[in-house]
This record gives sequence, structure tokens and C-alpha cells, in this order.
Amino acid sequence: MVFGGFLPFSAIDYPEHLSSVFFTQGCNCRCPYCHNPELIPFKNENFMSLDEAFKILEARKKLIDSVAITGGEPTLQNDLADFMSDLKQKGFQVKLDTNGTNPVKIEEIARKRIVDYVSMDVKSSPEKYDAATGVKFNFEGIAEIVKILDSEHIAYELRTTAVPGLVEIGDITWIGSVLGGDRRYVIQNFIPDKTFSEDYKKIKPHKREVIEEMVQTAKKYFSKVSARGFI
Repeated sequence: MVFGGFLPFSAIDYPEHLSSVFFTQGCNCRCPYCHNPELIPFKNENFMSLDEAFKILEARKKLIDSVAITGGEPTLQNDLADFMSDLKQKGFQVKLDTNGTNPVKIEEIARKRIVDYVSMDVKSSPEKYDAATGVKFNFEGIAEIVKILDSEHIAYELRTTAVPGLVEIGDITWIGSVLGGDRRYVIQNFIPDKTFSEDYKKIKPHKREVIEEMVQTAKKYFSKVSARGFI
């Protein structure tokens, strides 16, 4: 594992759990609004070794019950499944964040029963996906991962960051019409204080009434809808 950061305690990264959060290095997307741009490239130095990571977790066992793995894009890590398996063996619940580009890795993890909760990005409707990710994106992988998680009975949420220009009401409608069902959907706030593209620091977030309309639109398609990161 190549780590780029660590958060000792979080009450918000894993719903209904107290967790430690590991940030992995490297991402295969270049989302212009990314709030962790320093994690996009792989770097030569590891933030901490696996031995250090497990020592920290062992010392925090009375404070946390779970570990969240985010990035970057964690599924790019060759030994991700081994790391998650070790976490499960040590008694932790495991949550994984992913951009949905690696259904093969997600299927491996799901079938091995080494993940308890997955949070997957659905960045926009297909016509805006390349702009939202900064790369040529295969949207079919998103739908494939949803089917995998459903078939393996893994708890998960789909999440969309409401970036003006990239995510509007019509995009929420499209996402709901294709991926809606008895599943959790989260609309996240766009915060322009730190972004991969300098231009996105100048974009103002959607007004509250727009977000409220997005939530109401999503509720037509998803059984559980919430907004996250809004005051």
C-alpha cells in the first residue's frame, strides 16, 4: 500500500461508525474540482508503512470500530485486497471509497467478503462525464459495480458532488432514471477552497434552493437520499 495521508479519527467518513481514514496515493481521474489534488500523482515516498499503520490502529481499537480507505483511487493499489483482509481479521469494519473505474477489483473484494461498505462516485450524466473526470470515462463500469454490490449484498452508497456546470437538475434526473432503486444516494457539497484546476476555485457552489430541488428530484428515484456537507 502506498499511503498519502492518515486521519486518526472521523465520525463522518463511515456512516454510523467511528473510523480511522487512510488516504492512498494515485488516481486515474483528473477531476477539475478534486479536493485532494495532492493525492493524484504517485509519489516516491510512502506516508507510512503497513507496520506503522497497524500499530496505530491497534492503539486506537478502543476509540474506533472501523477503517475507511479513500484516495486518490484505492483500487489502483496492488495489495488493496490483502490490506482489507488484514483489517477484517483484526476485527475492523471496512469502508472503501472508489471512483468506479475498476469493477474487476471491486468484484474481487466483494466476493472475498472483506468490505462492509462502499461509497462510489457518480459524477454526472454521460455527456458530462469526461469533463467531470478529466479523462475518457467508461460509464458502463458504474452500472456493473452496482450489479456486483447488489448481487453480493454489500452495503453501499452512490454519491454525486454538486459542481455547478457539471451537475445540474437534469443530470440528477438522468442518474436517478438509470441507477435509481432501493439504494442510498448522497448529494455532496462542492467546496472550492482546494481544487485540482485553479479555475474551479472561482466557481460558486449551488444555492441551497438548487440543492433542495436536486434532493427532491433524487427522491423520485432512490429510496434513501441525503445531502452532505451543507450548512
